[in-house]
Amino acid sequence: GFLVGFFDLIPLVGATLGAIFVAVATVPVDFPTATIVWVAFIIVWQRFEDYVVQPLVYGKAASSVAAHGATLRWDREVPTLFVVADRDSLLPLAGMHELLERTPAAKRMVVLEDADHLHFCDRVEETHELFRTMPQDPLFEDIQKAIPPITELVPGERAHLAIRGLAAAHLDAHLRGDAAAARLLAGDVRTALAERGVAASVV
Repeated sequence: GFLVGFFDLIPLVGATLGAIFVAVATVPVDFPTATIVWVAFIIVWQRFEDYVVQPLVYGKAASSVAAHGATLRWDREVPTLFVVADRDSLLPLAGMHELLERTPAAKRMVVLEDADHLHFCDRVEETHELFRTMPQDPLFEDIQKAIPPITELVPGERAHLAIRGLAAAHLDAHLRGDAAAARLLAGDVRTALAERGVAASVV
Protein backbone atom coordinates (compact mmCIF):
# COMPACT_ATOMS: atom_id res chain seq x y z
CA GLY A 1 0.00 0.00 0.00
CA PHE A 2 2.80 2.42 0.89
CA LEU A 3 4.61 1.65 -2.36
CA VAL A 4 1.54 2.30 -4.50
CA GLY A 5 0.79 5.49 -2.57
CA PHE A 6 4.36 6.71 -3.01
CA PHE A 7 4.40 6.11 -6.77
CA ASP A 8 0.95 7.69 -7.11
CA LEU A 9 2.61 11.01 -6.25
CA ILE A 10 4.38 10.87 -9.63
CA PRO A 11 2.21 12.60 -12.26
CA LEU A 12 0.78 10.64 -15.21
CA VAL A 13 2.71 7.37 -14.84
CA GLY A 14 3.10 6.94 -11.07
CA ALA A 15 0.06 4.75 -10.46
CA THR A 16 1.02 2.41 -13.30
CA LEU A 17 4.61 2.10 -12.08
CA GLY A 18 3.42 1.35 -8.55
CA ALA A 19 1.04 -1.32 -9.81
CA ILE A 20 3.83 -2.98 -11.82
CA PHE A 21 6.15 -3.13 -8.80
CA VAL A 22 3.44 -4.71 -6.66
CA ALA A 23 2.59 -7.22 -9.42
CA VAL A 24 6.24 -8.29 -9.57
CA ALA A 25 6.33 -8.58 -5.76
CA THR A 26 3.38 -11.02 -5.81
CA VAL A 27 5.22 -13.51 -8.05
CA PRO A 28 7.35 -15.20 -5.33
CA VAL A 29 4.45 -15.07 -2.83
CA ASP A 30 1.58 -16.79 -4.64
CA PHE A 31 2.00 -17.00 -8.40
CA PRO A 32 -0.16 -16.95 -10.45
CA THR A 33 -3.21 -16.49 -8.18
CA ALA A 34 -2.08 -13.40 -6.26
CA THR A 35 -0.65 -11.81 -9.42
CA ILE A 36 -3.86 -12.32 -11.40
CA VAL A 37 -6.01 -11.01 -8.53
CA TRP A 38 -3.82 -7.91 -8.16
CA VAL A 39 -3.74 -7.12 -11.89
CA ALA A 40 -7.53 -7.55 -12.14
CA PHE A 41 -8.04 -5.31 -9.11
CA ILE A 42 -5.76 -2.53 -10.35
CA ILE A 43 -7.38 -2.53 -13.81
CA VAL A 44 -10.85 -2.18 -12.29
CA TRP A 45 -9.65 0.47 -9.84
CA GLN A 46 -7.92 2.58 -12.49
CA ARG A 47 -11.04 2.53 -14.67
CA PHE A 48 -13.11 3.61 -11.64
CA GLU A 49 -10.62 6.36 -10.85
CA ASP A 50 -10.51 7.58 -14.47
CA TYR A 51 -14.24 7.71 -15.07
CA VAL A 52 -15.70 8.39 -11.62
CA VAL A 53 -13.20 9.80 -9.13
CA GLN A 54 -11.21 12.14 -11.38
CA PRO A 55 -14.18 13.80 -13.13
CA LEU A 56 -15.83 14.30 -9.73
CA VAL A 57 -12.74 15.77 -8.07
CA TYR A 58 -11.58 17.87 -11.03
CA GLY A 59 -15.10 19.14 -11.64
CA LYS A 60 -15.39 20.34 -8.05
CA ALA A 61 -11.93 21.90 -8.20
CA ALA A 62 -12.78 23.81 -11.39
CA SER A 63 -16.08 24.97 -9.91
CA SER A 64 -14.28 26.12 -6.76
CA VAL A 65 -11.74 28.16 -8.75
CA ALA A 66 -14.48 29.74 -10.84
CA ALA A 67 -16.59 30.48 -7.76
CA HIS A 68 -13.74 32.22 -5.99
CA GLY A 69 -12.65 34.09 -9.10
CA ALA A 70 -9.02 33.37 -9.96
CA THR A 71 -8.19 36.96 -10.84
CA LEU A 72 -4.41 36.76 -10.26
CA ARG A 73 -4.66 40.09 -8.45
CA TRP A 74 -1.94 40.10 -5.83
CA ASP A 75 -1.54 42.54 -2.95
CA ARG A 76 1.72 43.89 -4.36
CA GLU A 77 3.56 44.24 -7.63
CA VAL A 78 5.00 40.89 -8.71
CA PRO A 79 6.98 41.13 -11.97
CA THR A 80 6.12 37.98 -13.91
CA LEU A 81 7.99 36.15 -16.66
CA PHE A 82 6.17 33.42 -18.58
CA VAL A 83 8.39 30.93 -20.44
CA VAL A 84 6.14 28.66 -22.50
CA ALA A 85 6.27 26.23 -25.42
CA ASP A 86 4.50 26.93 -28.69
CA ARG A 87 3.62 23.24 -29.23
CA ASP A 88 2.78 22.35 -25.64
CA SER A 89 0.43 19.39 -25.78
CA LEU A 90 -0.66 19.58 -22.11
CA LEU A 91 -0.84 23.37 -21.59
CA PRO A 92 -1.99 24.89 -24.91
CA LEU A 93 -0.51 28.22 -25.91
CA ALA A 94 -3.93 29.89 -26.01
CA GLY A 95 -4.33 29.20 -22.30
CA MET A 96 -0.93 30.71 -21.57
CA HIS A 97 -1.92 33.88 -23.42
CA GLU A 98 -5.09 34.02 -21.31
CA LEU A 99 -3.03 33.83 -18.12
CA LEU A 100 -0.75 36.56 -19.46
CA GLU A 101 -3.72 38.83 -20.14
CA ARG A 102 -5.11 38.24 -16.64
CA THR A 103 -1.79 39.00 -14.93
CA PRO A 104 -1.95 42.59 -13.68
CA ALA A 105 1.73 43.07 -12.81
CA ALA A 106 4.66 43.95 -15.07
CA LYS A 107 4.86 40.93 -17.35
CA ARG A 108 6.51 39.38 -20.35
CA MET A 109 6.16 36.08 -22.17
CA VAL A 110 8.85 34.20 -24.06
CA VAL A 111 7.49 31.49 -26.37
CA LEU A 112 9.99 28.77 -27.25
CA GLU A 113 9.45 27.63 -30.82
CA ASP A 114 9.12 23.92 -31.66
CA ALA A 115 9.05 23.01 -27.96
CA ASP A 116 6.58 20.78 -26.13
CA HIS A 117 5.56 20.38 -22.48
CA LEU A 118 8.31 17.93 -21.63
CA HIS A 119 11.03 20.34 -22.73
CA PHE A 120 10.67 21.70 -19.20
CA CYS A 121 11.72 18.33 -17.74
CA ASP A 122 15.13 16.74 -17.31
CA ARG A 123 16.34 14.28 -19.98
CA VAL A 124 13.99 15.86 -22.50
CA GLU A 125 14.39 13.45 -25.41
CA GLU A 126 14.00 10.33 -23.29
CA THR A 127 11.06 11.66 -21.25
CA HIS A 128 9.24 13.03 -24.30
CA GLU A 129 9.46 9.78 -26.26
CA LEU A 130 8.52 7.72 -23.21
CA PHE A 131 5.33 9.71 -22.69
CA ARG A 132 4.56 9.76 -26.43
CA THR A 133 4.85 6.01 -26.93
CA MET A 134 3.94 4.38 -23.62
CA PRO A 135 0.53 2.73 -23.01
CA GLN A 136 -1.58 5.62 -21.82
CA ASP A 137 -4.48 6.32 -19.51
CA PRO A 138 -7.65 6.93 -21.57
CA LEU A 139 -7.72 10.43 -20.11
CA PHE A 140 -4.59 11.33 -22.12
CA GLU A 141 -5.09 9.26 -25.29
CA ASP A 142 -6.13 12.18 -27.52
CA ILE A 143 -3.30 14.33 -26.19
CA GLN A 144 -0.78 11.56 -26.75
CA LYS A 145 -1.85 11.11 -30.37
CA ALA A 146 -1.19 14.80 -31.05
CA ILE A 147 2.35 14.79 -29.64
CA PRO A 148 4.99 15.06 -32.40
CA PRO A 149 8.13 12.92 -32.31
CA ILE A 150 11.11 14.55 -30.62
CA THR A 151 12.95 14.70 -33.96
CA GLU A 152 10.52 17.42 -35.07
CA LEU A 153 11.21 19.55 -32.01
CA VAL A 154 14.02 21.69 -30.64
CA PRO A 155 16.84 19.75 -28.94
CA GLY A 156 16.38 19.52 -25.19
CA GLU A 157 19.79 21.04 -24.50
CA ARG A 158 18.87 24.26 -26.30
CA ALA A 159 15.49 24.50 -24.59
CA HIS A 160 17.13 24.04 -21.18
CA LEU A 161 19.68 26.73 -22.01
CA ALA A 162 16.85 29.20 -22.65
CA ILE A 163 14.71 28.14 -19.68
CA ARG A 164 17.56 28.17 -17.15
CA GLY A 165 19.02 31.39 -18.48
CA LEU A 166 15.74 33.29 -18.51
CA ALA A 167 14.72 32.04 -15.07
CA ALA A 168 18.09 32.98 -13.57
CA ALA A 169 18.03 36.42 -15.22
CA HIS A 170 14.49 37.09 -13.98
CA LEU A 171 15.35 36.15 -10.39
CA ASP A 172 18.64 38.04 -10.45
CA ALA A 173 16.99 41.15 -11.88
CA HIS A 174 14.09 41.31 -9.43
CA LEU A 175 15.43 39.70 -6.27
CA ARG A 176 19.08 40.72 -6.40
CA GLY A 177 18.72 43.95 -8.34
CA ASP A 178 21.29 42.82 -10.91
CA ALA A 179 21.51 45.53 -13.57
CA ALA A 180 22.95 43.26 -16.29
CA ALA A 181 20.13 40.75 -15.87
CA ALA A 182 17.56 43.56 -15.99
CA ARG A 183 19.08 44.91 -19.21
CA LEU A 184 18.97 41.45 -20.79
CA LEU A 185 15.27 41.01 -20.01
CA ALA A 186 14.38 44.54 -21.09
CA GLY A 187 16.37 44.23 -24.31
CA ASP A 188 16.10 42.10 -27.42
CA VAL A 189 15.55 38.69 -25.80
CA ARG A 190 14.65 37.11 -29.13
CA THR A 191 18.01 37.97 -30.68
CA ALA A 192 19.93 37.00 -27.55
CA LEU A 193 18.35 33.54 -27.68
CA ALA A 194 18.79 33.22 -31.45
CA GLU A 195 22.53 33.82 -31.03
CA ARG A 196 22.56 30.76 -28.82
CA GLY A 197 20.62 28.61 -31.25
CA VAL A 198 17.20 28.99 -29.62
CA ALA A 199 14.26 30.25 -31.69
CA ALA A 200 11.64 32.15 -29.71
CA SER A 201 9.12 34.95 -29.90
CA VAL A 202 8.53 37.54 -27.19
CA VAL A 203 5.17 38.95 -26.14
